[in-house]
Amino acid sequence: MNIIYKKASIEDAHDVAYIAAYSWKETYEGLLPSDYLEERVNTIEERLDNTKNFISNYDGNYVIVRDDDKPVGILAYRKSNNDKYEDYGYLEAIYVLKDYQGYGIGKELFKIAIEDFLSMGYNKMYLECMKGNDTLNFYEKYDGVIEDTINYHIRDDINPETYIMTFNNLEEVLTKLNNKTEEKTKKM
Repeated sequence: MNIIYKKASIEDAHDVAYIAAYSWKETYEGLLPSDYLEERVNTIEERLDNTKNFISNYDGNYVIVRDDDKPVGILAYRKSNNDKYEDYGYLEAIYVLKDYQGYGIGKELFKIAIEDFLSMGYNKMYLECMKGNDTLNFYEKYDGVIEDTINYHIRDDINPETYIMTFNNLEEVLTKLNNKTEEKTKKM
């Protein structure tokens, strides 16, 4: 199986919406209400205009597909519009379907975002990670620091506790990512 990382375009809106809905359903089961997660899956077609808008308003959007064009993940990032983090890049989303987790796809997406932020002139970034999300351990391993805790507003009755994590030296994070990749390659 070959994995292809490509910039997302408006034509990829359905794949992006599909990955966002299904990865949330897989990742947040037990953390968010099941009816809400099902609703996301059942309204993919209805949300395509919003997804197209999302794709056009971000500095970086990637859709990750297998060599048979089956979508398996997405990445979205942009410059921050949060006054507290105005000199940071904002990592909005890394979503990988459960069947494709553990193969380094998420790590590669994380690396792509960092490399792009560095090329955009940012050496810092932040992201939001819902409490209970296993990815928190990955981010902490790569120098992510919990800066703040917020209640992330999804809808009036869904406001999960969410961490704001900062990465304050992306060059060091990238070096650490590259060293881990080299170590893994040497062991193989």
